[in-house]
Amino acid sequence: MGCFTCSPGCCISSTTFQQTFDISDASHVAVLVPSFLQDGVGFLQISLWEYGSTSAHSVTLVSGPCTPPSAALHLQSTVLLSAAAAASNGRCAISAGNNNSTLMPALLREASKSTSQPLLVLITANVSLGIGLGPGAISICRPVIMAGLYSRPTSVDFGMVVNQLNVTEPYAKMYWQSLDLENLSPGDGLSAAIAPPYGVSISCNVWAMYCPRSKPCLNLINTTSVVATAAERDYLTFMFSMYNSPLPSMRQTTDFYHTDLKVTTLQFIPGPGNDEITCQVVKSLSWDWSYNIITAEPRVARKLPLPAGLQLPIQQTQAGPLVQAVDGCSSFESAVTYPEEHNISATRRLVWMLTANVTLNPPDQPKCWQRQTIKYTTKMFGEDFQDNVTDGDPSVHSLLHQALLPAPTSTAPAAPAADTTSAPGPLSQVYAVGFDYMRAALVLPPGAPDKQFEIENVMLHQLPQGPKIGSVQADSGYDGSVAQDVWTVLMWPVER
Repeated sequence: MGCFTCSPGCCISSTTFQQTFDISDASHVAVLVPSFLQDGVGFLQISLWEYGSTSAHSVTLVSGPCTPPSAALHLQSTVLLSAAAAASNGRCAISAGNNNSTLMPALLREASKSTSQPLLVLITANVSLGIGLGPGAISICRPVIMAGLYSRPTSVDFGMVVNQLNVTEPYAKMYWQSLDLENLSPGDGLSAAIAPPYGVSISCNVWAMYCPRSKPCLNLINTTSVVATAAERDYLTFMFSMYNSPLPSMRQTTDFYHTDLKVTTLQFIPGPGNDEITCQVVKSLSWDWSYNIITAEPRVARKLPLPAGLQLPIQQTQAGPLVQAVDGCSSFESAVTYPEEHNISATRRLVWMLTANVTLNPPDQPKCWQRQTIKYTTKMFGEDFQDNVTDGDPSVHSLLHQALLPAPTSTAPAAPAADTTSAPGPLSQVYAVGFDYMRAALVLPPGAPDKQFEIENVMLHQLPQGPKIGSVQADSGYDGSVAQDVWTVLMWPVER
C-alpha cells in the first residue's frame, strides 16, 4: 500500500489518504477523476484515475468527519478509519477492515439505514455472503460501495444463493469494486419477478441482489465475475462478439441487446487468462461495468454445483430466454402481454415460471382473465416445492414464498401403523393451473410451429370439454362425430 514506481510515473493502489479539501464539492477534481464515488461529507473513493504518468486505483480520500486524530496517524489505515468512524457519531459513513466475521454485522447495522448518504464498505479479507442467508436477509436501504483490495484478489463467495440482498428501497444501490464475485447462481422464481427484460439463466447478473433490472442495478468496477458454467462464459463471449461484428447478418443475432437490454456500449478484449474475456466498458439498462473479467474458473472459493430447480440450457447462438414469475391471474396475464408491450425481440424464448397455484378468474378477481394469444415460443414451467418448507421472511414477496408448513401435531393417541420402515420423506409437489373450464383461454396463431407452447412440471385442472359436447344427447342416435369433444385431455383451453 502506498506509492511505487510504474515507469515512467507513479502508481498508487489500495491506499487511504487524509485530505484537507472540502469534498462536498468535488467539481475541482472531476476532470482528473474519471471514475470516483463520494458521500459529499467524509470520503472520496477513486476506483480509477489516470492523468499523465500517474495512475490511482482503489484509493480512498478522507476529510471532515472521517479525519482521524493526529495521534492515530501512525496506525494501519483500516484501524485508523475504524477509529475515525467510531468517533464521528455516525457522520463518517465508512466501515473499514471487514472480514468474514465483521461484514454481516456491519451491513445489518449500517446498510439498513434509509438515507441517500453512501456507505463505503472496505473488505480486506475473503468473505461469504451466501450460504445460510434467506431471501431478503440483508436490507440495503442506501447506496453501498463494496470495495476490496486492488493489490491482491479479494473474494466474495455468494454460495449459489440468490435474493439475499434486498436492494429495493428508493435510495438503494450497490457498487462492487476490486472484488472476485464467486459462485454466482442463475436466478429462481423470486428473481424472475424483478428480472425482465434480463434472463435469470445468466448468472453474471448477480442475482444475489434482489433489485429490479428495469433500472440501473449492477455496477461493477475492476471485478471478476465467476459465472456458473463454462457454457454461460462461451455464450457471453459469442454474443459480445456478434454485437461488435462488422457484418449485419452477425449483428442481427444480438438484436435483443438493442431492443430489450438497451445496450449502448459494449467493449471487451480476450484474456487475461485462457477462455476469459475482459469487459472494458459495458452500459445497458441495468449494467454499468468497467473492467469486469468474465470467467468460469474459481479464483479463491471452491466451485459449488448448480442449485436444484429450473435449469435452462443456454443455446450459444440464440437469445437468452426471458423468465417471468407467475403467482396469480394478474401476473399470468402480465407475463403473456409483457413481451409485446415492451417490444421484446421475437427471437427470445419465454418461460412462465409458476411460483404458486394459479386459477383463471379466481373468486376475488371474477373477470381477471381475457383471451390471450401466444405470439412467442413459450414454456410454462412449475417450480418444485416440498410440503414441509418452513416460512421465510414475510417481508419479501410473501406471495412468492408462501408458508407451506407441515400439519400441526395432534395430541391424540396415534393409530397403530402397519409398517413404518419405509416411510417416505417429504414429497416434492408441483404447482397447479386451474383454467376455470374456459375454452380458448390461450390461442396459438395460425401456422404456429411445433413446440411453440410447451407445459412442463405443472398440474392442470378445471379443464373443459370441447365446444360440441352440448350436441350430444343421451337419448339420441349418437354417431361418434363429436367423440373428441368428450376428452378434456385434449386441452381445449388452448385453441390451435
